[in-house]
Amino acid sequence: GEKYFTSEENIYIINNEGITQTFPLGYYSNFVAYSSGKVIFNNADDQLILSDLQTKKQYIITNPDKGYVYPRFNIDGTLLTFNSLDGELYLYNTLAEKTISLGKGGGCVWTDNQSFIYSLDFISNDSIPRADIMYYHQGEISNLTQTPDISEMQPSICQDGSFIFQTYDQRQIAKLKNRKNAQQIILLQYNGKLPVKFYNISGTKADVLVPGSVPYIHQVYDTPSWHYGYSSCAPTTSAMSFAYYNQLPPWPVEVDHGYSWDPHINAYGSYVADFYRYNEIYYNVSEVTGGTTAYGGFGYMWNGTYSPNARMKNYHENHYHTSNQLWEGACTFANTTTEIDLGFVHPICNYLTSGHLTLAIGYISGQHTLIFNDPYGNKNTPGYPSYDGAGAKYDWPGYHNGYQNLDNDGTHGGIAWTVKARYTETTYNDTIIDNNYYNHGFYVNNTQASSHQRYFRDFNVGYNGHTWYTMTDAGIPDICWVTWTPTLPQQGMYEVFAYVPSNGATTVSAPYKVYHNGGVSTVDINQSIYSDEWVSLGTYTFNQGQSGYVYLGDSSTYDGQMIAYDAMWWSYRPQAEAAFTQSSSNFCPGGIVTYTNESTNGQSYAWEFPGGVPATSNIANPTVQYNTPGTYSVTLTVTGQYNISTKTVTNAVTVLNGAVADFTAQETNLNLPTAETTFNNNSVFADNYLWDFGDGSQATVASPTHIYNNVGLYSVSLIVSNSTCPSDTLLKTNYISVDYPTYNSVNTYTYEVYVSENILYFSTNMSVENNRLTIFSAEGKPVLVKNISVQKGSLDLNQLPAGLYVCLWRDNQSNTLEKLKIIIR
Repeated sequence: GEKYFTSEENIYIINNEGITQTFPLGYYSNFVAYSSGKVIFNNADDQLILSDLQTKKQYIITNPDKGYVYPRFNIDGTLLTFNSLDGELYLYNTLAEKTISLGKGGGCVWTDNQSFIYSLDFISNDSIPRADIMYYHQGEISNLTQTPDISEMQPSICQDGSFIFQTYDQRQIAKLKNRKNAQQIILLQYNGKLPVKFYNISGTKADVLVPGSVPYIHQVYDTPSWHYGYSSCAPTTSAMSFAYYNQLPPWPVEVDHGYSWDPHINAYGSYVADFYRYNEIYYNVSEVTGGTTAYGGFGYMWNGTYSPNARMKNYHENHYHTSNQLWEGACTFANTTTEIDLGFVHPICNYLTSGHLTLAIGYISGQHTLIFNDPYGNKNTPGYPSYDGAGAKYDWPGYHNGYQNLDNDGTHGGIAWTVKARYTETTYNDTIIDNNYYNHGFYVNNTQASSHQRYFRDFNVGYNGHTWYTMTDAGIPDICWVTWTPTLPQQGMYEVFAYVPSNGATTVSAPYKVYHNGGVSTVDINQSIYSDEWVSLGTYTFNQGQSGYVYLGDSSTYDGQMIAYDAMWWSYRPQAEAAFTQSSSNFCPGGIVTYTNESTNGQSYAWEFPGGVPATSNIANPTVQYNTPGTYSVTLTVTGQYNISTKTVTNAVTVLNGAVADFTAQETNLNLPTAETTFNNNSVFADNYLWDFGDGSQATVASPTHIYNNVGLYSVSLIVSNSTCPSDTLLKTNYISVDYPTYNSVNTYTYEVYVSENILYFSTNMSVENNRLTIFSAEGKPVLVKNISVQKGSLDLNQLPAGLYVCLWRDNQSNTLEKLKIIIR
């Protein structure tokens, strides 16, 4: 007959002449049935699609309420059988397009075009699941084995028309000669452990996993040393989901079951069987297993008449999971991959054994293979249980990709049930450390100093709706203690706050210990006076990173009070830091510097400028002038809200030695004809000199002597310079006065001459006869002569041009009686 196989989304059919034809299916399915131009296969939702390869007609023949597997055609393709995932066996007529149910069964094998054999499941009188081999022929069904105490399954037909099957619980291979002869012939009885050969399987398709890593717990090897874990697959699966979402504090307990890897530490195995509290529930109910008493998740699920299929959903909801429970046919492959794609792990009860809980953490893209944390090990490898269950890969019922199948014996048609385990892990904060930030800053001591997780109780109050608390002990060292460790983004001052909840905080003495750069500070807080509020523990300096933390234990002044371990907050306190720049640093006297304040978090400023004008300032950006050569420092003190910062720059300013002009004259009032004076040079830092005497003459010596030749007022300037700074000039206006020669009077009589508003007035107490008033110009030439014979009178000078004049009063003997300098304006 024709041969066929699938690859990717195609089916390849090889006819009797060896010619291969390729037909696209539109879906990947590695378990298909083909007959007479028709193919039946699963889509991604585990619905069966019937496709006519010639007409290319496709349609779904199954009900979307369930998933379906194991389709098998009869010879001419007019009939086919298939299973639902809940184990129901169906017969479909492709011509009439009708489906009938044959009950719980599987392992169907067609014997001819109208007949097939299969195993039918039922519950025996002793309440144990059993199966018999059934025969279907043209609508009639007969029981071939009729053995209610034996499970027969996986039938097949031989060329001689006989039937072969296995007895699952008795490890036999049996035979019926034909459907009319019910006598069983035992072909093989095996009493030992069945040999299994394992193969390394590698694939090219990508693994799709939930984000992050899922901690692994082995139900036997990682649970407490005193616990018999062979029946603990359900609570172990749950504990792995809680650990994945980081919901419970790590509980690192040493485990020793006597294996080569013992003793070892597991951080979550104790939750499977030991006392603990969470969500205000105390998991102290017990159940005996293997001669030992277990608590925790095992006690909760198995207590009394309960079992995981009745309690696992509630257990997850008690841990804040959004959960539901689906049974058998409603448990589709797509349901699980959807959970994985959404980032949720998915607990599945499957038929790797008679009923086993595993945690789905991923799948292989493009094929019906799931990836698990199997708490019992990896059934693909030798030995089960084994210590390699992390990342075990198992094929979905109805698919064969080379891995162990979740329907181990192929008789169930699917898996037993699933529960959702949806939860969103906390988004962590680096500076607010809440009491559920396990492995992210919050540490619970539940193993050292005889501590235990059951000592940590909780209330659904406080910061983000949860707080841990315990009871205080007086006079003994801490037993139950916790730490909060932030990851600080920068070094600096932080105010530390503790959150005190409204319940679980009755102690009047909670000794918080703050570890900071300066050491350890103990702050005793009366928690009983606070309710749902932050309480300051003080402000301290911390380094960047995780060097600082807060510690709180249960040892207190008083016994039996509730001490709360809620959240801790490090609030950064911005520090003032003095900083500035300056417009220049080296210049000549008289230079001006602008200071730019680049300080941070300052509220006020105090500047000091030795050698500057002004010498101090309180404005943010001052301007300062420096007049005296020298080197000077600058200091800025910044006052912030939480601190004072000072910055001093030594040798910030250098004022260079610029030349400074200064001089005096030995005589400033001179008389012709010997109008000579020496100039004393008092300049400093000068190398070059240029004198201007005001009469058109100049000199370049340091201290020159100069002779004036004419009567007048002369302005004198001195320009000095050196190689460092610009020149400096000093000008003294009308500094030198040159007058006519001095004449001596011949008597001591009184003569008075003065000028007011260009009118010259004269008077004397002597008799006047033939006296003369002569007005000389600045050049010494007479410009006005008046003879006087009276003792008192005046002379109008407005006729003269403005300028400097000299008036001489002479008697008739030409003796000078009075001399006066006159300025006409």
